Order: sequence, then C-alpha cells, then structure tokens
Amino acid sequence: MPKIIEYILCLIENGIIFAFFNLLIERRFKNKFSVIAAVFVNAAIIFLCTELSVSLRAIIFVVITIIGSSIIFKGAIYIKSALSITLLFLLNMIDIVFGLLSSLILNEQIYDVFYESIIRRVILCLIIKAVDALVVFAVYKMFSKQRLEANKKNWVLFCLVISTFLFVTVIFTELYQNSSDSPSISVIYFTASIAFFITGLIAVYFFTYICSSFTNEKRLYVLQSSYDGIKEQLAVQLNNFEKISKIRHDTKNHLQNAQLLLSQGHYDTAGNLVAEMIEETDNIRLDYCALTGNDIIDAAITVKSAICKSRGIEFNLICERLPQINISEIDLSSLISNILDNAVTAAEKTDAPRVILKIFVRGEYLNIISENTYSNIIKKRDEGKLTTFFTTKCNSNEHGFGTRIIGEIAQKYDGACVYEYENGIFKMNVMINFSMSRAICEQI
Repeated sequence: MPKIIEYILCLIENGIIFAFFNLLIERRFKNKFSVIAAVFVNAAIIFLCTELSVSLRAIIFVVITIIGSSIIFKGAIYIKSALSITLLFLLNMIDIVFGLLSSLILNEQIYDVFYESIIRRVILCLIIKAVDALVVFAVYKMFSKQRLEANKKNWVLFCLVISTFLFVTVIFTELYQNSSDSPSISVIYFTASIAFFITGLIAVYFFTYICSSFTNEKRLYVLQSSYDGIKEQLAVQLNNFEKISKIRHDTKNHLQNAQLLLSQGHYDTAGNLVAEMIEETDNIRLDYCALTGNDIIDAAITVKSAICKSRGIEFNLICERLPQINISEIDLSSLISNILDNAVTAAEKTDAPRVILKIFVRGEYLNIISENTYSNIIKKRDEGKLTTFFTTKCNSNEHGFGTRIIGEIAQKYDGACVYEYENGIFKMNVMINFSMSRAICEQI
C-alpha cells in the first residue's frame, strides 16, 4: 500500500508539471493521450529513483522532464529546460518549507512526521500537492504565452540563475538531513528556507518582468513601424496633391491660351497647344495607384516601390483585384510593410537586387508571396510557435521582429508562413484567413 501511495503522489506531481506545459506551450500531437502517457512514464521513473540521493533525484527529475516536454511539446529546448528547472526548484522548496513547518508544529522529526502514520502522510502530501498546484498556476500566470518570446540570451541566463537556486536547494536539503534534529536548528533551516523560497519567487518574477519588457518593446516596434508607414503614405499623398494642384493650374492657363488662339482664328497653333497638353498629361505619373483595390495594401506597395526605385532595386508586382478583406488596418499595414521591408533590406545587399511581390486570393485566404535576392548567410531560429529568420549582417537591435510580427499576424488570422531559400532567392509565402470575424481577431 505505501508504494502505491508513493506512485500516486508522483503521478499528481508530474500531472501538475505537464499541465503547466500544456497550458503554456503548444503540443506536437493533437491527441491528449501523449501528455497522459508522459505523466505516467515520468512518474514511474521518479518513483524508481526514490531510494537515490537528493542530488541524483534532482538531476534525473530535470533530465526526464526536459526529455518528456521536448517530445510532447514544441518550442526551443532552452525554454523548456528553464521552465523544468524552475518547477523543480519551486516544488522542492514547497516540500522543504512544509516539511520543516510540520516538524516544528508537531514537535517531531521530519521523518516521523511523514512516515509514522500513513494517513497523516497522505493528508500532508495532498496539502503540499495542492500548494504545488497553486504555486505552479501562479507561475503560469506570470509566464503568459507572449512572455515566452524573450530572446535566447535572456532565457539561457535565467536558466543558469535558476539552476544555481536549484543547486543550493539540493545542498540545503542534504545539509539538513545530516544535521541534528534540535528545535533551534529546525527554526534556523525553516527561516532560511522561507527566505530562499521568496528570493527564488522574486527571481522568477523579475525574469517575467524582463520578458514583459521585451514584449512591450516588440509592440512599440510594431506601432513605430505602422506610424512610419502612415507618415510615408501621407508624404506620398501630399506629393500627389501638389502634382494635381500644378496640373490644375497649368491646365487652366493652357486652356485660356487655347481659347484666345481659337477666338483669333489661329486654329493650328491652338491645336498644337492642346497636343502638347495631352503629351504632358501622359507623362505625369502619380505616386499612388489603385492596384489591388485595397487602399491600405496599395498605399504600402506604393511607398515601398518608391523606396526600391530610389535604391536601384528592381520591383515587380503581380496582383489581382481583391474582395473585401476583413483584416485590421493596423495588421494589414504592418504585414505588408514588414514583408517588403525584409525583402528590400536583403535585396539591396546583392549585386542584382530584385523584389517580386504577388498578391491574390484563393478561397478564403489572402496569399502574399514575396521573392527577393539575398547574399548573406541566413540563420533560422525557432522561438515557440514562430520561426525567425535573420542574416549575418542584420541589425541585432531589431531582434528579428519583422519575421516574428509577420508570423504572429498570420497565426492571429488562422493562417501560416512558409519560407524557402535556395540559389540566392528567399521566398516568403504568407496565408491569411480574411473571412474570420474582425471582432474575434481583435480579442486574440
């Protein structure tokens, strides 16, 4: 019977851990059976290691949790490693704090507290696991899905810090097991454990604050990009307004002159003047043209095509008239602008820069395909559900926001991004479900 209880307690603990991962990270497999199987397997391995030393159990716990989470869940290994170590640290500290507290209250040695009575052990362990669940849920609230987007450097640093906390916890446990069981020693260890537990929680909170700052930085980048795009589009419109005003003024003067010539009978001269007016009008090109029928897309394309022209980049557009697209103007502007910004930045570093943009509709999906030349080495980084691409000469201060933002917008509208790169050509295919309710999308 005690062995069964031990295994059940292991099941509960691992269930809490994998429930945490399931809430926070996307599964590789749609079937929830994979998560349940991982819980039972991990619990069995930990149960078999109960007779080992504290340090060995800690190492085995972390390793199998990382392996299990890596098999079941998507995302970077350093994120799952940091989360696994964090959970082990917190769960161990809860065990220590409650063990010492029970010992002080009952005035008994920790071993006697938990093993003198099976019923008491079960009750105490269930209370501890309930606290485990509450603490893990609090950590889950700290780590929202957005906050998992901190860069690799911060995650690795946090992993090292929390590993240090876990190492100290293990040493702390072993020192207590080898110390005397006097009340004064128990009070000292209890006070130290409380302080260390709070310090660990502060460290976790501080890291989530850094993650939140990173997310806010990304949002600021998006807003700034949208603002810059709007400024560019307004500049184009102002330039067009000035051109139209000049055309209106010149046309009025030419027509007055032609009227005078006609009244004087100089028909040939008047005809030549009108012919020159027609020729001048044909040579005038406004910067803004209705290409797709969507004002946001057309304005963004106009701005970026002008940039391509100024930088000597060949720009080709293949598009069709688009139906009503139920996508936020901010998202649509950010999507087109980031796609073309990435393409232009990569293309201008090549000897024969070229950007091709294709826009069309297939069913309920808006397809945006960009192709550009590139010369630098392309690096690929998987970050949770998203994939970030950047070149070796890319501005590191931008944190690869461009491709990350594109991926997030595609996910928001039940779409996807597909990347291909070979023979000096980088191709990005973005698919957006424009039939989704706008109100629903704005809540995501």
